[in-house]
Amino acid sequence: MNRYLWALSVIIFSLISLTGDFINLRFDLVDFEVYFRTAERMIEGSAIYRVEGDGHFVYKYAPPAALYFIPFVCLGFGLSKWIYWLFLTALLLWALDAMAALSWAKKNNKSINIILICSVLSVIPHIHLDWHLGQVNLLLLALYVLMIKAYLEDRQKFVGAILGISLFIKPFGLIFLPYLFFKKRFSSIFYTLLWSLLIGFLPFVFYPSWEQFTGLYDGWINELMIEMSGKQDLMADANHTIFSVLARYTPLQYLLTSPFSQKFYQLLVLGIMALGFLKFMKKGEFIPFSFTSEFALLCSWIPLLAFSSQNAYLFTLPLIVYLMFHFDKLNLPVKFLFVLGCVLSGIDIHDVVGAEMHKLLLKHSIYVFGSVAITITAFYLRLVRQKG
Repeated sequence: MNRYLWALSVIIFSLISLTGDFINLRFDLVDFEVYFRTAERMIEGSAIYRVEGDGHFVYKYAPPAALYFIPFVCLGFGLSKWIYWLFLTALLLWALDAMAALSWAKKNNKSINIILICSVLSVIPHIHLDWHLGQVNLLLLALYVLMIKAYLEDRQKFVGAILGISLFIKPFGLIFLPYLFFKKRFSSIFYTLLWSLLIGFLPFVFYPSWEQFTGLYDGWINELMIEMSGKQDLMADANHTIFSVLARYTPLQYLLTSPFSQKFYQLLVLGIMALGFLKFMKKGEFIPFSFTSEFALLCSWIPLLAFSSQNAYLFTLPLIVYLMFHFDKLNLPVKFLFVLGCVLSGIDIHDVVGAEMHKLLLKHSIYVFGSVAITITAFYLRLVRQKG
C-alpha cells in the first residue's frame, strides 16, 4: 500500500470541500478576509481596530499578526482565498507527516495510512471549519509541531523563534513556557522573549510616530477586554473549557456564586492540572523522546484552558496521532475510552448529526469530554511505557 495514501485522502477531501463551498456560494473565508483587510490598512497606516463598517467582523488580534498576511495583499483577495485554503491544507499534511515521524513507533505503510486517516476523522469538523472560515489554527498547529521537531534537534534558538512568532497570532503558545523552564531550556525562553520584542515593534514601520504605535496596542488591549468579558461566564452553555464543564456538571455550581470563588476555583483547577503534568513528566524521565507526548499533551490542553471557540479542539490532533501510533500498548478498556474520546471529538458534524443534535452537542460541550478521555489515555500510556 502506498505510504502516502492518507495524504491523497486529505487532499481529495480538501478539494471536494473547496469545490462545495465555491459551488454553494459559501467560499468567503471571512476570518481570512479580516486579516487580509487589516494587512491592507496597515500598509496604508490607517486604523485597524473598531473601524466603522466592519460590523461583526472586526479585527481583534495583535497588531503584528496582520503583518504576516501582507504577502497575500500583493496577490489580491480573490486569488489569495484559493491559495490560503491550499496553504492550510499543505500545513495539515506536513504536520501529520511530521507527527508520524515524531511518534517513534515503527509501523508498516498500511498501519500509517489507517492511523493518520483516523486521526484526521477525529477532528474533521475543526479542520473543515478552519478551511471554510480561513482561520489560523492550522497555521498555529504546524508551528507547534515544528517546535517539537526543533526541540528534538536541540535547536533552542529556533524553538524560541517559532514560539515568539506564534504568540502574536494567538497567545496559546504561552502554555509551553513553563515546560521549557522546567526542562531548563533557558536559551529557548530568552529567544522567545527576544523575538516577541522584535516582532512587537514591527508595526512601527507603518506607524512611525510613538502615538500611532502605542495607539495600536491600546486598541488591541481594548479588543481583548471586550472579547474576554463575553467569554468568562462559567455557567454559560457552549463554554468549552474544563473550568466550565466541571462547574456545570458537578455540585460545584452551587459553591461558585461569587467572582472570588470562581477565580479561586479556576486557579485551583489550573494548579491541579499543572501538578498532574509535572507527574506526567516525572513518569517519563527515562522514556526515550518523551518530549513528543509532553508537547502534544500541552497542545491538547490549549482548548481546555482557553476561552475560545470549539474549533480550538483542532489542537488535540498531535496527541491523537501519537496515541494512535501506540494504540497496541493500551489495554481493552483504555482502547475503548480512547476511541470514545476520538468519536466525541469528531462526531458533531452538522450535516451528519443534523441541526438540532448539533446545537445540543455544542451546548453541552461534547468536545471537552472527548478531550478528557484522550488525556486519560495519554496518562495511562505514560505509565505503561514507564514500566517498559
